[in-house]
Amino acid sequence: MANDDQQDNNPFAPPSAHVADVRANAGDFELATRGSRLAAVVLDALCFAVPGLVVIPFSSIDAITTFRSSAMWAIAFLGIIFVALVVVNIYLLATRSQTIGKRIMRIRIVRTDGARAGFWRIFGLRILVNTMIANIPIIGTLYALVDILCIFRESHKCLHDNLADTIVVKA
Repeated sequence: MANDDQQDNNPFAPPSAHVADVRANAGDFELATRGSRLAAVVLDALCFAVPGLVVIPFSSIDAITTFRSSAMWAIAFLGIIFVALVVVNIYLLATRSQTIGKRIMRIRIVRTDGARAGFWRIFGLRILVNTMIANIPIIGTLYALVDILCIFRESHKCLHDNLADTIVVKA
C-alpha cells in the first residue's frame, strides 16, 4: 500500500488514464454487406444511365429528317433528368446520409462511432476528394483499384471510408 502511494505521488511517473474504446456502442449498428454496397452503386449508376438508354433510340427515329430538333430535345431531356437526379441525391445525402441506391438497399453512411455523417464529410471527403485523387493520370487508376479492393478487408471499409472516417451500415 505504501508503495502505491509513493508511485501516485511520483512526479516523474508517466501519466496514466483510462482510455475507453471509441466504438463503445458498436452493437448499435450492423455493417452493410459487400453485396448490398455493390448493389447500391449499381443502382446509382443505373439511375443515371437508364434515361439516356431510353431517350437516345427514340430521339433518332426521325433523325434523318429533323436531326437538330430531335437531338436538341433529347439533350434537353437528359439534362433535366441529370440535374433532377443530382438534386435528389444531394437531398438524400444531406438529410439521410444515403444516395438513391443506398436508400433502396436500406443502407446508409455513418461515422465510425455510429454518429450521423454530415453532408460535407460525405460529399467533400468521400466523393469530392476521392474523385479528385482518382482522376490523377496513372496514379488515379491505381488508387481507384485499391479503393475498390479495400472493401474485402475485415472492416468492409474502402479508402474513401478511411478518408472520411465513415462506415456503411444497415439502415
